[in-house]
Amino acid sequence: MKVLVIEDAPEIRDILSEMLSMFGAEAVSVATGEEGISALSKDSFDVIFTDLRLPGIKGTELVIELEKAAGGTPIVVITGSPQDLNENEIRDRVFRIIRKPFPLSEISRVLQALR
Repeated sequence: MKVLVIEDAPEIRDILSEMLSMFGAEAVSVATGEEGISALSKDSFDVIFTDLRLPGIKGTELVIELEKAAGGTPIVVITGSPQDLNENEIRDRVFRIIRKPFPLSEISRVLQALR
């Protein structure tokens, strides 16, 4: 399973990538929404994990642009700021929302649900 991770905090990006690797997934990590959209134009992924608070494009706009770039690829939002979620707009567009800090078991559940 190939996973795109979009997260601006290096420590969270690295931890999430390591967690995904533990479950046999290949993680490609980027720091901004624009880099994520660019990665989608060059490669295909089985799932996208993205933060909402990123430099540049963010939030609902980011999710919409990821949908356009990735077709039907499931999007998992990881956020430490649930107040940023417009539940009606975001929830209907994503596979799952995970709150930070997230346990290893949550990542496992997402991957199992997608296999």
